[in-house]
Amino acid sequence: MKNKVKLQKLQPVGQKLIRRVMSCVELYSKKLPTYVVRSRQKMKAPIHFMIKKVPLEPISENSPKGLCIELSRDDDPLFLYTTSIFEDDFQHIKEQQNLLISFDAFPNKLIELLECALFEDSKPEPKYVLNFYCTSSDFPHWNGTRKSEFQAMIEIAESNQFKHLVHLTLTFEVANQNLLQKHLCSLVSSLKKEKCRVNEHIFELEAQLNKQKLRNDEIVASHGKEIVELEEKFQIEKDELRRNQQEERRCLQEKLQDVSSTNEVVELEKMRNQLETHLRIVEEDVSEKEAELERWDNNFKELLSRNMNLEETLQQQRTAFDALRQRYDDQCEQTKKGVEIIRKIKDGSAFFKKKATATANIVRQQERELQTTKSLIDDIKADQLEEKEEEIKKLQESVTDYQGQLQAKEDMIRLLNRNFMNVASGRSLNTMHNTGISNLPYTPVLDAPISTLRSNINMKGQDRNPHLDPKYLEPNVPELPKTQNNPL
Repeated sequence: MKNKVKLQKLQPVGQKLIRRVMSCVELYSKKLPTYVVRSRQKMKAPIHFMIKKVPLEPISENSPKGLCIELSRDDDPLFLYTTSIFEDDFQHIKEQQNLLISFDAFPNKLIELLECALFEDSKPEPKYVLNFYCTSSDFPHWNGTRKSEFQAMIEIAESNQFKHLVHLTLTFEVANQNLLQKHLCSLVSSLKKEKCRVNEHIFELEAQLNKQKLRNDEIVASHGKEIVELEEKFQIEKDELRRNQQEERRCLQEKLQDVSSTNEVVELEKMRNQLETHLRIVEEDVSEKEAELERWDNNFKELLSRNMNLEETLQQQRTAFDALRQRYDDQCEQTKKGVEIIRKIKDGSAFFKKKATATANIVRQQERELQTTKSLIDDIKADQLEEKEEEIKKLQESVTDYQGQLQAKEDMIRLLNRNFMNVASGRSLNTMHNTGISNLPYTPVLDAPISTLRSNINMKGQDRNPHLDPKYLEPNVPELPKTQNNPL
């Protein structure tokens, strides 16, 4: 809301301000891992953060210093959110979020927090995270500002063992049509540059492939000639060695036939051994030449395989180029659809604002009715509580009266027991005196349990004595009324 008011104040110098924003000094530009919250769903995606500082050359006498922040995504060309923070806006943010830095130190501190989030992303439990809320309804809490006052918001938070700390929150707006067109044009230009770079790379690869083919053909031709020459040379040398060996052998045989002495035979044997040694050396040379010939043959086959691999690489590069061209055409089509969607969203924004206002009025009316109902329920509960307390007091008074009556009855029972015992003792003494029996044992026992509300009295003895019926001594205590709130 503050940003909108600021833009309305700067309308007289709009063209100069646009030129000033376009010539902003770029302070920071990186892709940072961010948790994007959209429709109550949270996903992680890379967002490109670009922080620009407005240059200090004055546009007017009261021209303020400012900071521009843009958020964009490579996979979504229509994802573009911007915000502008001037000195007045920063003072409002500073008071609202209890910041301790000045406006001049704010960009460096913001970049430091973003770098912390980028550094912590490689850890399994990052300490600093970035949360981006695409709509106000996705944000769970926002102190000091109503949810209808911003379109999107970025939150830089820190998590420790005790709580979740929010260092900074900034509100963003969807970019207008001019900025979106500029952003899309930059994406198209970057795609064109990428296309040109890929074309140049393909051209270089084709040139390298042609050169490699020519070089391979030359190497194959030269090696083929060398192989033929070596084969011919080795065959000639082999034939000559065989002829020489046969000739020497024939000569030696003739000499052996002519010479009969033992010394000559020994000499001929030595010469034969030397010739056989020379023959073995020649055969080893022939085997080495054959191994070298086989090695040249393997090199030739390896060159042929490399040539085939280069042809496959060229085919893959052509396929990738066709895919990039198809992707470029799809991006152009999606850009046209995005422009049409933006027009439709602008047409329906007024209707949604009216609907939101009516919904807010209904909610406030329902809250007032709910408060009235709660107060009425509290009054009814208080009245019922007072009635129950009065009823409890009455029951306690009745219990006190009943306890007094019970004590009086117990005193009467004790008095009757003493009188009865005295009368029984007098009768026993008279009987013993008349009959002359004085040693008969007699032990009267009177049991009168008074621990309960209903008492029983029994007279026991060794001889048969009259029994006192307990129903005549039962206290007349009425039963207490049974209620749910009776404390006894």
